[in-house]
Amino acid sequence: MTVCVAAEAKPAKRASFQGLGDLPSGIFSSIALDVSADGSTVVGSSAVKVEPCCGEAEDTEEAFRWTQEGGMQRLGDLPGGIFSSTATKVSADGSIVVGSSSSFGFRGYPFRWTQKNGIEQLRDTAFRGESYFVSGLSADGSIVVGIKRGAAVGPDLFRWTQKNGEEIILGSGVDPIYPPGLSANGSVIAVYYYNQAVRVNQKGKIKKLGDLPGGKSFSAVTAISANSSTIVGVSGSTNGDEAFRWRRKRGMQGLGDLPGGKFYSIANDVSRNGSIVVGSSESANGREAFIWNRKKGMRSLQEILTNEFAIDLTGWKLEEATAISDNGLTIVGNGKNPDGNQEAWIVRLREIDDDGNEIDDDENEIDDDENEIDDDKNEID
Repeated sequence: MTVCVAAEAKPAKRASFQGLGDLPSGIFSSIALDVSADGSTVVGSSAVKVEPCCGEAEDTEEAFRWTQEGGMQRLGDLPGGIFSSTATKVSADGSIVVGSSSSFGFRGYPFRWTQKNGIEQLRDTAFRGESYFVSGLSADGSIVVGIKRGAAVGPDLFRWTQKNGEEIILGSGVDPIYPPGLSANGSVIAVYYYNQAVRVNQKGKIKKLGDLPGGKSFSAVTAISANSSTIVGVSGSTNGDEAFRWRRKRGMQGLGDLPGGKFYSIANDVSRNGSIVVGSSESANGREAFIWNRKKGMRSLQEILTNEFAIDLTGWKLEEATAISDNGLTIVGNGKNPDGNQEAWIVRLREIDDDGNEIDDDENEIDDDENEIDDDKNEID
């Protein structure tokens, strides 16, 4: 008797790519800086032209919030001063946006936007002519971190909560070039402090992360995973400036770079469990967006979309991936469109079963220490 066993079919892979366009008026230019944890909402800024109180219209930038259903939505700016705003972070469900805006003659007022109240200055911030760069937001939008700098003091690492307002976590020594990141529950901050990547828990305890061997001695943070197990950024190495991935059990690991061109890479964001990293690297084609996982290492996102998903990217140049959703299936970034203009973009990766249903099981590339529990995960403000 012959028994026939059908081979289990592997899920089909599908992907989509979309340019996000820009806001009307002004030159064509948009940049994406963050995507919500659920992948539904993108925030950033776009070039616009505004009419001042007197004289000719001026080019500036305006914060935006983008969704598939609503497209690119203008968020405005704070009252007073020149018109200027940038959205830098968005809550897990896309309902709360934070960033900075000009107001009353100063650039860099921190703002918080909601659908109900619109754009508002972050209350209880001790603004005295300083500028703020908001770079971290908890999943529920209640905790904000960033860099505060003034003419006389700073730059400082600040944390803002709805309960307590603004507080300074670390004084001078933080570097605004690499703004800090925040875990989803707001208990762990990763920041560039005195030329080194460090991890700060809610009690203010600092853990130095070290740097890669060889090269110049520095390491800088760009992002922390939502579950706080993984920190990514850039460090000096034997080869040059190199993207890294740090985990408590493994320490700091260099991620390499794309082949060709000058050796350079920087990691910009990481999925919730730390298994997928995105960023930018130099290759034979110039600056390129990359995606990394442990099984396949660093790869060109544009090549993957073209060769594995048969997406026509003729005329596009994907220069950097800036953010990734919690499950690693939605990636946003920036590049040049077919007209040569700077344009934000979004990529959605999906696996489809035999019935045509999407499979979304919080990443198929699972890291073997993905379930490690962070010492600080229960320290909720």
